[in-house]
Amino acid sequence: MQGQTMETMQIPVETYHNLVRHLSVHTTADGWAKTCLEELQREARRVLVCDRSWRAVRTDYDRN
Repeated sequence: MQGQTMETMQIPVETYHNLVRHLSVHTTADGWAKTCLEELQREARRVLVCDRSWRAVRTDYDRN
């Protein structure tokens, strides 16, 4: 992607896991949920895990 910059978004790890879990439940009946989950897993390959004070704790890769 020439000329584009990568944006970073920080979310609590529980939020990320809840989102993946929620989308996973709906993928069999909902094509939109399946597309969103696939895109999330493809694009959000690196997740910055933060504690409750939004301080970076560690980085997870490909975690569901």
